[in-house]
Amino acid sequence: MNEQYERIREHVTVLYGADRAQEVFDEIVKLIESVDIPVSQHSHYMQKYSEGHPDYENFFIEMDPDEDVSAVTRPRTLPLLHDYETHEGKTWLWTTFSKDQVDLNFSNPKVLIEIVRVMLSYAEKGASMLRLDAIPYAWKIPGTSCIHLDETHRFGEAVPRCLEGAVGCGHAARSGVCRHEAHAQGSDAPDGVQSGGSADSL
Repeated sequence: MNEQYERIREHVTVLYGADRAQEVFDEIVKLIESVDIPVSQHSHYMQKYSEGHPDYENFFIEMDPDEDVSAVTRPRTLPLLHDYETHEGKTWLWTTFSKDQVDLNFSNPKVLIEIVRVMLSYAEKGASMLRLDAIPYAWKIPGTSCIHLDETHRFGEAVPRCLEGAVGCGHAARSGVCRHEAHAQGSDAPDGVQSGGSADSL
């Protein structure tokens, strides 16, 4: 677990005491990880998936390490696939950014439902803004660039609708690029997806 999480744990322990610290910390980590498109390899999602829990089957994108992924747009020079130990042995998973950040499988309806559920939980706790990190890379279809796919745009447009009725959540910030930038990349981004993670009204 990285230093950032350890600092969060320390603050939680001071605020809530040793008896409640782990419970509160686990919930905070779950909320933090659930708004990112990739999640930490130390997240509870990865833990449950690695253990073979049926509710977390297909939560991540398993790939054959020999498959040709040369068409995929890479934001970093690190390998796209990394191996992890699971209940089935070594498993290769899709990692857009790094081994520590494992991409969720948004083609799995359970993943979509879980992410929306956690974002609604944020709203119920009083959050007035949510940021979806790395959303241009949300959807993966092997053989394509895997950036700004139509499925990604539909996902980015659907999330605000899910939050429209949530108490205290009037805005969402989405990390991505605007329509004209996506056109320049050969994609068709939806209106309102802004560069630099700036906020836009829902």
